[in-house]
Amino acid sequence: MHNNRNWWYSLSEATRLRLLIIPILLICTVLPTLWSLARDPDWPGLALNFGTDMGGTLVTFILIDLLLGSREKREAEEREKARLIGQMHSRDNGLTLAAVEELRAHGWLVDGTLRGANLVNANLQGGYLRYANLREVNLHRANCRKTRLGHTDLRGADLEDADFQGADLDEVKLQGAQVLLSQLTQANRLRNAVMPEGERYDGRFNLPGDLKDAEAAGISANDPAAMAEFYGVSLEEYTAGQSWAREHLAVIRGESA
Repeated sequence: MHNNRNWWYSLSEATRLRLLIIPILLICTVLPTLWSLARDPDWPGLALNFGTDMGGTLVTFILIDLLLGSREKREAEEREKARLIGQMHSRDNGLTLAAVEELRAHGWLVDGTLRGANLVNANLQGGYLRYANLREVNLHRANCRKTRLGHTDLRGADLEDADFQGADLDEVKLQGAQVLLSQLTQANRLRNAVMPEGERYDGRFNLPGDLKDAEAAGISANDPAAMAEFYGVSLEEYTAGQSWAREHLAVIRGESA
């Protein structure tokens, strides 16, 4: 009895449901047939009705099996998502980046699967997370050095103490994110990003990747009007940002170092 119980609970929930449904459907098919036979022993008519009933029972079981199969697939998918998110949470860079690639292959990196995920202390160094949906993710103390995060949605994310040294943050969405300017000054790119307060990044950090991209486009860093256009802000916003940089940038970078 104990072994039977263990066997039963070793089966998946969908399999147990199938094993319960089969006898129920058979009983519902056979009992009306026996009742009809008791009232009128018409064997030819009985055979015809029984065959029709069995056909209906088979169709019903197939439909139920399809529903259970779909449920099994969803449950397996959720288990796999949970496994990969747990692996992405690892401090082992190799395990983390392998999980990122698997999530990307399934389309789960961009569909909101990771929204609100706990990735505290995750070692994402050098990872490719462009276009990822990381809304409200907890990346507290995460290692994001040289991580490619361009076009990533980080709205509402906890980025406290995350290391963005050399990271590409071009066109990221940072509205409502918990992050300090000192962290962002260590990045490689930030062009076209939306900052935590909702304003467009104006180039004030003079990040090396952004300046390299401007140079590649034939734009001189000494041409304020061209640089303002490069960053997609007004000339007044760009010059105000550069004035801020002359006064504060070296101090902030020194503190973050």
